Amino acid sequence: FPAMDCIIQRLGCKNRADCEEAGRCEYRADDWKIEQDGGVCVRPHAVSNFTTDEGPQDMRHEGCSGDGNQFTPYGCVLSIDPASGGHTGGSNGSTVPSGGSGGVGSPGGSPEQQAACGRAGGKWFPFARTGAECEVPGFAFRRVAGGGFSGSGTHMCCLRWFGSGDHLDCDLFSLDDAQPRCEVCGGRWISMFRFRQTGRWILGRWSKNYEWMAREFTPVNRWLPVIQQHKLSQLWENIVQQVRAFPLKNFIQCRLNPTLDSLVGIAMQQPPVPKIGDAMILPGQVASQRLGGIYLETTATTHTGTGELTIELRLDGARSNLALVSEDANGTVSARLLQGSSSSASLTQLEASCYAVVMYNAKTVGQLIGDCVNFAPNTPLSGPVSICLPIDSTIPTNSAFGAHGFALKESSGTFSILTGSVTLQGSGTELCSNVQNAGIYCPTVRYSDFTSSSVVSADSTCPALQTVAATITQRAQVLQDSGFSGGGGMVLLGQATTTGAPAAPAFVVNVPPTSTTTTETVTVPPTTQAETTGMPASPTPTLMPTPAPGAQPTPAPAPGAQPTPAPARGTQPTPTPAQGALPTAAPVPPSKQTVVTGSLTLTVVDAASFASSSQVRASLRGGIAAGLPGVDASMVRISDVRATRRLTPARFLSSSVVVDYSILIPGSLPAGLTATTISNSGSEIMNGINGELAAASLTQFSVTGVAVQTPIIAEAAVGGSTAAPTQASSPSPSGLPPSSCAAAVRLPFTLVGALGAVVLLAWL
Repeated sequence: FPAMDCIIQRLGCKNRADCEEAGRCEYRADDWKIEQDGGVCVRPHAVSNFTTDEGPQDMRHEGCSGDGNQFTPYGCVLSIDPASGGHTGGSNGSTVPSGGSGGVGSPGGSPEQQAACGRAGGKWFPFARTGAECEVPGFAFRRVAGGGFSGSGTHMCCLRWFGSGDHLDCDLFSLDDAQPRCEVCGGRWISMFRFRQTGRWILGRWSKNYEWMAREFTPVNRWLPVIQQHKLSQLWENIVQQVRAFPLKNFIQCRLNPTLDSLVGIAMQQPPVPKIGDAMILPGQVASQRLGGIYLETTATTHTGTGELTIELRLDGARSNLALVSEDANGTVSARLLQGSSSSASLTQLEASCYAVVMYNAKTVGQLIGDCVNFAPNTPLSGPVSICLPIDSTIPTNSAFGAHGFALKESSGTFSILTGSVTLQGSGTELCSNVQNAGIYCPTVRYSDFTSSSVVSADSTCPALQTVAATITQRAQVLQDSGFSGGGGMVLLGQATTTGAPAAPAFVVNVPPTSTTTTETVTVPPTTQAETTGMPASPTPTLMPTPAPGAQPTPAPAPGAQPTPAPARGTQPTPTPAQGALPTAAPVPPSKQTVVTGSLTLTVVDAASFASSSQVRASLRGGIAAGLPGVDASMVRISDVRATRRLTPARFLSSSVVVDYSILIPGSLPAGLTATTISNSGSEIMNGINGELAAASLTQFSVTGVAVQTPIIAEAAVGGSTAAPTQASSPSPSGLPPSSCAAAVRLPFTLVGALGAVVLLAWL
């Protein structure tokens, strides 16, 4: 009713029947336009639109071309313009209802629309507002004799459908006009329009929606703890810094601890066990860490507790566990020393038998093939840890040993075999196994069958180490026979001292002399003190020994006469003052010593072999001395020789050797020796090193370049004493150079302690 400006408004249903009939008819086209037009004009698809020339093809879309037409599975929805007498020809394809220019068309469509639809070859279906009007029984496109369509049915034969129940839809219809014929071919007879019910009848019921509550005063606020964001941020930053500092801590320990622990071991008369670092493990975390040459891998069951767990790793070197005794084939142990040309006193050429320390049933059945590790968790582990220990390729192995395994060091010299499974990793450079308990674990190789009674004990002699031990014993005996009894404090090398009670032998470390000195001894009960005095070349007052009771004193020798022999060992010479006064020695000021430290980078053929050779160090000392004015080879110390690899400007790897050295020069620097001249002396040092290598028959090595780092030069005060009474010096003990006046540090130790110190110094 456009003229009256009326609109349709949907209100509530009057009764249950109207409610259950409420819904919408789904045309699968423009439903709003269909409602405005009062119906829809549909032209069925032609069967000829299906072709099989090149296989089954659906050509239905081509029969629904034209402006405003819409393709649907059941047919082509035509856009009808009654004024044009048929199909719309407008640009937008809109249909103008017969009632005017706008508004809702006549219910069911106007006669003009229905006639125009028929002329276009379609059938007019009035707009349905109920389910009965939407889904009408009967074939939708039943033709009559005149070529038109009759009936109001909406059903067709569906050949392809989807969904189920009220949500069943079809996307392919046929033109079968009867339900039996449709179902014979496997189709479903359904309405091409689907009614979707939207109404639902609900019976009203009385219910209480309110609840009476007495008014009362109650707090509406609630106190809650609030996290301070800046505190949380600080905590997070602290944890991050701790995690970042942990690897740095391990790096510093790995670099510093070996030297520090070695010095502590010497002072404590114990083999050094340097700390490598700490491995941190978090609960339930799978992680892997590598500390030095030791690899650790944890599982989720390694640590199931709370908080972090640390495992301390210390290195117990294989050469600190060498065999000091020999054993024959019958298992008889003796401390014999092998003599002959086969014995070697060099600690750099140890045989495989020196490492044969793994015992079973009083028989030697295996040997060490690498350094041991002291595995020490701070709390017991919940599960095992996979640990890989490096295999030292420089340790020779007994060819009779064919099985790898781990051994547990239970005490000094006692190693028990662990029968757990082991694997070789890293192309045979690491031996891996699972451990859980704290202990000292060692990589070993042993007999495959070590439990049989027919096992023959392997050779465990170590001639080189036994020769060194014998040498130390002999030199200690020489010191004792010369009257050395081990008094405390600093003494001069070559000076015998006595005390009230004998002391243990001493380990003497020589320090280069710094000035021309003489040694005088004064007896001060109950101990003897040694003083180092610097004396001029002028005549020195001579103290004569006191004669025995009743004997005449010996006159002083005339100039040029032989000095009076010293009293026999065990007697104490009594000083006789000249003219009633006791002579005193002049105080000795501290002497000055210059220390030069630096490093060289050598370009060498076969750098790895050069760095590992123990014979090149003497050539390096002589070469450095030859290239620097006023420097003697005895002043040069080589602290480290290591091979490195670096990228050249041409992006190729080049091998080189870094040599760390120090020069101890008595007094000031020689003339012409400065930090600049040392930095510019690369060619002289290279020529000197090559000359020393040729003289030592090390022609396989050739230094082609030397880069000298700017050295550090420092001065230090050494020695010095206050004035004290003097006494005639005693003769030097046999076996020690009488002309040596170097300071010596004496540390009491046993023979085993001395042996450990020598082994350590030999391998540093």
